Amino acid sequence: MSADELQALTTTQANALTVVQIAAMTTTTLGNLTPTQLGVLTTTQTRNLTSTQLTLMTATEIQALTAANLSPAQIGNLSATAFGKLSSTQIASLTASRIAALSTTSINALTPDEIQAFATTQANALTAAQIGGLTTTTLANLTTTQLGGLTTPQISGLSTTSLNTLSATEIQALSTTQTNALTATQVSGLTMTQLGNLTTTQLSALGTVPVRGLTATQLTAMTSTEIQALTGSELSGVQIANLSTTALTNISAAQIASFTPTQIAALSTTSLNALSAGEIQALTTTQANALRAAQIGGMKPTARLVRCNEYP
Repeated sequence: MSADELQALTTTQANALTVVQIAAMTTTTLGNLTPTQLGVLTTTQTRNLTSTQLTLMTATEIQALTAANLSPAQIGNLSATAFGKLSSTQIASLTASRIAALSTTSINALTPDEIQAFATTQANALTAAQIGGLTTTTLANLTTTQLGGLTTPQISGLSTTSLNTLSATEIQALSTTQTNALTATQVSGLTMTQLGNLTTTQLSALGTVPVRGLTATQLTAMTSTEIQALTGSELSGVQIANLSTTALTNISAAQIASFTPTQIAALSTTSLNALSAGEIQALTTTQANALRAAQIGGMKPTARLVRCNEYP
């Protein structure tokens, strides 16, 4: 059929084209259909468009389609070029299953306007693999509302490189549930700037897993306000053993008083000798009994005297 003959087809006639006829159309023939004709193609007809046909369609042609009629498989097979031709409105109409089918290449090809057009439900539909494959540019294009709506598996899927590109505003937009979903690896990879961007509320809500991701360097560099926001009992024996005198000085007496016998036994003699008289006196009988002979032997006379005076 000539272009004029094809364009003379009514919408009813266009709807009558079989899936075999649709799939067999050359890009030239497909290009002869008007936007109106393309817009009325049924779900069945649309789902028989091949990835080659979709890739070669112009932006005007692809934007004439009803995006919701494309199958998740078609969405997943769209080239970045074809996906880039979809309008923001079409992208905003994609269901969760279609969002989850997108390739990371397609997602990373989105413009800031397109990615910010994602509804919370769409952003939540991104898989951990998709989240992990986001470039720092794409992640930076997410709004604070979108970031704040990410699920805990999505947060756990973020790469440390991606996390380190988040601004203070974006970091602080995360809920305590989200920050508590950070893995030990993610936490250990945070720069001091990123760690410093966490609020005391976020720090105090961190559970055992994220807290035990903190390195000796991070703990030493944290301010007293930051380190005192942590739950002391969640630090591992290894972390306790590697605490610098600076980090230990920043820990509050209340935190030291919360240390388990295992944590007390992990303290180095250097750390013990850095404790103030008040901190030593804050140790409970159970904690004092957890001190190893080597620790007691390595304590300064003044520290031992405080212990003896407290427990004659």
